[in-house]
Amino acid sequence: MLENFTEFLFDENYALGLGCANCRDINICGGLQTPGLFSCWDLCCNDPATCDYICPRNLEDFVNFKNQIGGFEFDNVLRAPVIDYPNIPEYVPLIWSNSANRREKVQSDSVAIQLEMLVDLETGIAKFASRQSLSDHFGFPNDVALIITGVMLDEPLERYWNISRHQFIKSVADLEPAMVTSPNFSSFVNCTRWDNLANLKRIAICWQEFAAEGVPVALHMNARTLHDWKRWLDFIRNRPEIKAISFEFATVTADRKRWYVERLIDLTNELDRDLALVIRGGTSYVSLLAEVYDRLTLICTDAFMKATQRQMVCVDNESFAVGPESGYFIDLLLNGNIAAKKTIMRDRVQSGRRNYGK
Repeated sequence: MLENFTEFLFDENYALGLGCANCRDINICGGLQTPGLFSCWDLCCNDPATCDYICPRNLEDFVNFKNQIGGFEFDNVLRAPVIDYPNIPEYVPLIWSNSANRREKVQSDSVAIQLEMLVDLETGIAKFASRQSLSDHFGFPNDVALIITGVMLDEPLERYWNISRHQFIKSVADLEPAMVTSPNFSSFVNCTRWDNLANLKRIAICWQEFAAEGVPVALHMNARTLHDWKRWLDFIRNRPEIKAISFEFATVTADRKRWYVERLIDLTNELDRDLALVIRGGTSYVSLLAEVYDRLTLICTDAFMKATQRQMVCVDNESFAVGPESGYFIDLLLNGNIAAKKTIMRDRVQSGRRNYGK
């Protein structure tokens, strides 16, 4: 397996790999256009006994997994009802916990909670039986807009996939979230393409599972190649029930972020309807995205994390240390950080609107 793989992200401007043309999955995959690669087989570790990727060289697991997801095509993903999507605020603070250093409910019109925090990933049992128990646990008012974000690390993602999701999703619906973003299965670049294709299909399946329960859900966008992105475009175009998409910038390499911004902008130009966009990270791209997305929401951890670190966020997005490291209640600091981040987000959105003449 090749170790230095960053360059392989930028593969849409070269000739198709000579070994791709005869692949039976070329129509789904689109092939790789990467200098120096004959095909994605060049990225195989050739050690199926220890490999975690979805790959034909681990044949039994490959066939079982492909059957589990119904193949790599999107066509057989079940349809979902068309439901109304509420407007959610431009900035939503992610709350990790209600720590001992907080005494009051957070002052915000919205909060975001990680999906993995709502379920026991060993048993699949929901941790919160009611909206009230959830708000009490995390320390936010019961009537705020609740956004549940499916962005997770790969290990809890795999555990989420393996639980019995149907009953858990029903419990999520009972929490009446304003929005859920579907889980963000990864598109790794140092492996054969079948792992990418499987993860894209899992994203679509998880989106449908929430939508089928009437939960407003944003389809998470992930792609390794331009062809992957075009497949998502076709999927969205043919499904009016998709009214929102989400993207996560925090784990994207700096030289790749702009590529994804361009794809998100292209998406709005190709569709005949407006989509809401929910992003994690990518604050510096808010103005650009606000030029083309009328409904744009940033979920951000800064306000909470910096408060726990006794740092104050200012409206210029700089921060500085305040207060002692212990014995210091952070309620005022947290609320001030949220207010500052809201101002920063509002200013950047308005800047984008002005640039576009809105």
